[in-house]
Amino acid sequence: MEYISKTLDFHVKEPSVISFGKFDGLHRGHEFLMEKQIEQSNLHGYKRIIFTFDIPPKSEVLGVESKVIITNDEKEYVFEKSGIDYLIECPFVPQVMTMEADAFVRWIVKSLNVKCIIVGDDFRFGNNLPLIHFSGPTRQPEISHAAFCLKKKTSPYAVSSLTISIPIK
Repeated sequence: MEYISKTLDFHVKEPSVISFGKFDGLHRGHEFLMEKQIEQSNLHGYKRIIFTFDIPPKSEVLGVESKVIITNDEKEYVFEKSGIDYLIECPFVPQVMTMEADAFVRWIVKSLNVKCIIVGDDFRFGNNLPLIHFSGPTRQPEISHAAFCLKKKTSPYAVSSLTISIPIK
């Protein structure tokens, strides 16, 4: 596994599937996201990427202390053992913190050659935005496959299809 941290200049050449999150403790929801990553990786040959921030965003944005269950070093160990190809621990700096959703998605898709995004239903893209829910077939050539969204309120972990409809320029 390649561990990338302390930089905003990260690149992956191979097509990839990515999951975003705090991953501050690996619960059933995280396992489910990783299972969906494995499915996409096996089906399409994508490299698997976990994208997280170096600090919990709530602590910086809201100025509240966020408790974490596992340390960043422990995350690195767990993801390496689980077969992740890249662990990106992005610095949560003002440049990232204030980025709008479309700019964030364009940056990640271009930098990491993302073909599939897999997130939980509480993930937010960009600054000051409500939860973003996507639906319908993907229309973006850069993102060729739909991702999946974990619905926490249903059991056992229902999945709904989602795609990103933000133009990638």
